[in-house]
Amino acid sequence: MYTLLDLHSSIVLYTGLTRAEMKAKKTNRMRFCFEPDYATTPQPGMKLDYKTHDFVNITGNLRYNEIRRLLDESDWRMTTDYPGTDKEDWITYRQSLRVMLKDEDEGFPTRPTTT
Repeated sequence: MYTLLDLHSSIVLYTGLTRAEMKAKKTNRMRFCFEPDYATTPQPGMKLDYKTHDFVNITGNLRYNEIRRLLDESDWRMTTDYPGTDKEDWITYRQSLRVMLKDEDEGFPTRPTTT
């Protein structure tokens, strides 16, 4: 199974992908890793720590900034002329992100599949 990471922040974006799924989702802003190479099973919102060569939970300002980035990145899906059929999924996803701003124990939601 493969995990896709943000190229610059090394934060986990997608996990548990087959090779075909990974290739379909990967953009030039992402890098991938092979999950069995790590002791910890990655989850969305974790970060690859290069010092320990393992995945760690993000906290504090890094967590806040990542949540804000994900909200900003998905703003355009809330416009009235958004052509996708998955708007309700994105509304739910964004609501979950907002809950995370108030609750440190809340885990990162799974990003909807774009249609």
